[in-house]
Amino acid sequence: MGKPGQYEKTLKRAIKLYNERETNGMSVNDIVKATSVPRYMQKKKAYFLK
Repeated sequence: MGKPGQYEKTLKRAIKLYNERETNGMSVNDIVKATSVPRYMQKKKAYFLK
């Protein structure tokens, strides 16, 4: 199963980076590389957590 808490922290970090893309200058591909969270998950979660 892995560590669900660790994945949640990584997902929250990815969502934060995704929502701040305009100010941090990162592309979605950069965020995927940095966090290993798939782009479809970032967009889905970012939409619901706004």
